[in-house]
Amino acid sequence: MMRKILPIILIFVLCNLVFGQNLEKKIKTNHDSGVLIGKALSLPKPSDGWQTCDCKFKNTQEIINVQIEIDENGNVTSATTVLGHPFLRANSEVAARYSKFSPSIFNGKLQKTYSELTYTFDITVGEVSVREPQLKFVQIPLGNLNNKATSLPMPKYFSHGAKGATGSLSVQVKIDLLSGNVVEAIAVSGHPIFRKIVENTAILAKFDFTKNNTPAKFGTGILTYKVEDFIGYREEMLIEKTPIKLGIINAMATDLPKPIYPQKAKDFCIGGKVEIEVLVDENGNVIDAKAISGDKLLRESAVESVKQAKFNQNEFNVKLRGIIVYNFDSLAPKCLVTDRIVNNRAIYLPKPNVKIIVQPKHLHLKTDEIVKVEIIVNEEGKVTNSRAISGHPLLRGVFENAARKAIFSPTNHVGRIRVKAFLIYKIKPNAEVITKF
Repeated sequence: MMRKILPIILIFVLCNLVFGQNLEKKIKTNHDSGVLIGKALSLPKPSDGWQTCDCKFKNTQEIINVQIEIDENGNVTSATTVLGHPFLRANSEVAARYSKFSPSIFNGKLQKTYSELTYTFDITVGEVSVREPQLKFVQIPLGNLNNKATSLPMPKYFSHGAKGATGSLSVQVKIDLLSGNVVEAIAVSGHPIFRKIVENTAILAKFDFTKNNTPAKFGTGILTYKVEDFIGYREEMLIEKTPIKLGIINAMATDLPKPIYPQKAKDFCIGGKVEIEVLVDENGNVIDAKAISGDKLLRESAVESVKQAKFNQNEFNVKLRGIIVYNFDSLAPKCLVTDRIVNNRAIYLPKPNVKIIVQPKHLHLKTDEIVKVEIIVNEEGKVTNSRAISGHPLLRGVFENAARKAIFSPTNHVGRIRVKAFLIYKIKPNAEVITKF
């Protein structure tokens, strides 16, 4: 008897082993391919109570369709009835929410899914049956989509605010896989000026995923646009690039050397700001610098320093024009600065002889000429420095020398402090010099 049973048992064991290996291989193959659609683990039926309802059902069978959404772990997160008798809807939705599914995988990652549960209520026998649903992914990643588009319009280039800009922009799009239309587009990288236009252009792209029989409602991916491929870009680049004008660009410098404080500026207690207009090339180097404000004794030093400044290579691939500001106030020595004309306060104010200069052969004056001289007076009342800041160039040197010989009363300020003030000289056409006003 045992000899007859043993072969049967052996055959049964072998069949189970083979079947099990094939099943395991099939599941492993599906998982390795990156796609695994979840299955129903539990499909509870709506609770009893409807059988005794005096609802006067018109049909012997009532169909309730409930749309469900399922999270990555296989739990139902929402259930909404879309078809069926009003009295049976609530019970059907409760049952649907307690349904359980195995997780769904796409490209090795857990994904959300959706489906529709169909409950059939047999009114005559008082029983309910539920059909196992086919799950579909809510949304799947599709990667780079440029080569998958059936139609991919390009944005139109404009240079306002971004002249000479280059580079790429990436737009994340959401596609309705049934219609192939883009339903959402968000630029995630690239030049801010162009982001809105590439979003509006990406919405117009078209796709066809119906042939792939993709088990999903939506797909997401990236569309990449190069600024150089925009419509009209190459034509625009044929136009000569003009520098972008900016304001003060001190903060944009990666290296901004400090200027040397000139000794002559120190002699005149000169401080204040110096503004330099600079032209920066595409590589961040200063190729031109010109002082546009500030004391003349400070300008040369400021310009020489700013020529050594460095800036980041700009993303616009175009020259930049801006202003660098240096402030010399912290370097200027302590002086009592006044805008007063101090001719009448001088104890001694010599007048230079300008008859050799003021004559038709050299300088022919038709009206009075004014020469203004800035002076520094020390604590003892002596002029230590002088410089003419206005007046005819032929007269300036003479009156600078005369001003240095002027004498004032000693200062009454506590401590060693110098005074900066001005002397005015009026020269008549007959070469007469007037110092009293």
